[in-house]
Amino acid sequence: MAMEERKVFGVELVGDTLRRDVMQVTVNFSNHRYIGPTSNELDTRRELKKRAFDFLIEKALERIAGERSKQMELDRQRHLLKLKLDAMKAGNWGLNAMLTDLEQQCPDFAALETEIEAINVELGQFHTDNISLEASLACVADTLSHPADWLASREITLRLDSMGIKIQAASAAAAREIVLTEIFSGAEIRRIILLGYIAPADIPEPSDPLREAQRYL
Repeated sequence: MAMEERKVFGVELVGDTLRRDVMQVTVNFSNHRYIGPTSNELDTRRELKKRAFDFLIEKALERIAGERSKQMELDRQRHLLKLKLDAMKAGNWGLNAMLTDLEQQCPDFAALETEIEAINVELGQFHTDNISLEASLACVADTLSHPADWLASREITLRLDSMGIKIQAASAAAAREIVLTEIFSGAEIRRIILLGYIAPADIPEPSDPLREAQRYL
């Protein structure tokens, strides 16, 4: 589930005095999802680990796709710069000759050639037109070797009253302390993981279409 803390103005009872417009922090939970159902806790934790592993593989694939996109962008930039350089050498200035001063019409071949060379050097880091299998595996290995850069967990302790308002530790107001496990990623995606147990007797029986039809008739 997702947890959201929001600052609101509320009321607070201090002794026998009711104070209004008091800044408070409410804690709300939403987007609940039921995942990894199994018959025991050990298998459920294993399902969560499998999902975490799949998440890391997904991030590794995103990195590989990003490298390929970067290479394609560099190829495009080099092509455009070469076209511009050829146009400058050919003296094909279009409307620039009429819109600029004569002193500014001298083509800067050295600057363009330097920019093209810089792109060539960066392109030289790629051994082939596509990312090699070794480079792809290295990207996956690097991602799996540093999982905390992409996914981590921590415990959060909250003191909440019956209305879901956060109560400070120094406050004497009635509150209940709860400890939650939060999972967060490098993209600032945060979710609360709460293990739960459902007794078999509390699970509704599957619907029986034949019995429902007989009851209807």
